[in-house]
Amino acid sequence: MLKATGGINAYKGLIFSLGIIIAASAMELGGSGKFDNIFVKAADLVKEISKELASGKDTYGKIAFQEYGFSGARGEAEKGFPHVREALALLDEKDIDEEKLFQILVYLIANCDDTVFLKRSKSMENYLEYKKCFRQVTDFSHESIQKLTDYCIMHNLSFGGSADLLVIVAFLDKFRKSFHFDIPADK
Repeated sequence: MLKATGGINAYKGLIFSLGIIIAASAMELGGSGKFDNIFVKAADLVKEISKELASGKDTYGKIAFQEYGFSGARGEAEKGFPHVREALALLDEKDIDEEKLFQILVYLIANCDDTVFLKRSKSMENYLEYKKCFRQVTDFSHESIQKLTDYCIMHNLSFGGSADLLVIVAFLDKFRKSFHFDIPADK
């Protein structure tokens, strides 16, 4: 992947996280049929993977871990994707629309430790200020999101880790609806 992108870390976190979720989801299809077990299985698949951040090649993920305790995609997976679970709770039985996607992405940006966002913020102080701005977003209309997008472009902000988690939320939402996992009949 790095060779194909000229050394740019493109989609590594998504490939890692989605691969784990797909494997855990497939395992649960033949298991107890409890949706929450997907997260338990995912955590089991990568148990203690964050330890690799203590050594090896210097990547921004390693630097973020050593300087700020961010474990990024590894930590999210190791903990059983807690932010994905929380984001899924924002959904209902309806299909995900554009406004709901924006709401979930803003939630993820405001709440998860996103190493791409940290790097683009250029300092922990900036990162925390930007996150505070995202926590204050309550209007998810197209116009409001366009203003927020323009602001992010102006400040060269990117949210690769949060976007990766959004893809996982969308996948798992479709998965649980397709296989009728834990969706209460009264919804």
